[in-house]
Amino acid sequence: MNTLDDAIKKFEAIEVQRRSISALLANMSEAQCAKRPNINKWSINEVIGHLLMAERLSLQYVNKKKLGINTVEKAGIFSLLRLMFLELVLILPFRYKAPSNAEPNVEGQTIAELFVKWEQQRKELRLLLEELHGHLDKELFKHPFAGRMSLMHMMVFYQRHTKHHLLQISRIKKLIEE
Repeated sequence: MNTLDDAIKKFEAIEVQRRSISALLANMSEAQCAKRPNINKWSINEVIGHLLMAERLSLQYVNKKKLGINTVEKAGIFSLLRLMFLELVLILPFRYKAPSNAEPNVEGQTIAELFVKWEQQRKELRLLLEELHGHLDKELFKHPFAGRMSLMHMMVFYQRHTKHHLLQISRIKKLIEE
């Protein structure tokens, strides 16, 4: 369950999600993607910016932790419980404020530019998974609320997190197309 093949399968699944979001937005204008449906709600660009920022921050953390990889512990039952907690939070119908460091700042950026950045970042993630293939079970990822988890748990989180925001994007799209 913690092989490079498993990690690549999870990576491919999140890439399918990213491409699905891109296809969903293909017929939308830049103005529509930048438009907030409500003053207190994010635009589609901001949702994409949040996903991009959340993944960027976690990659930065993993890159920092890998420098001392021999001192990083393997994920255990508590890491799995933290992941299960996050999954529960993401399926509940409540809305949560994103951590301040994952707040999107997309001003002046087009949806196309955001997707180029996201694609490049995903390439970096793929290389990182390949580089750390023997350490996929170590607690190299840290979620701001739930704490430390393995890289495999990070990939599961990415998938759930993206799914959560894909639903949000669909709702926003409906609202601004009305």
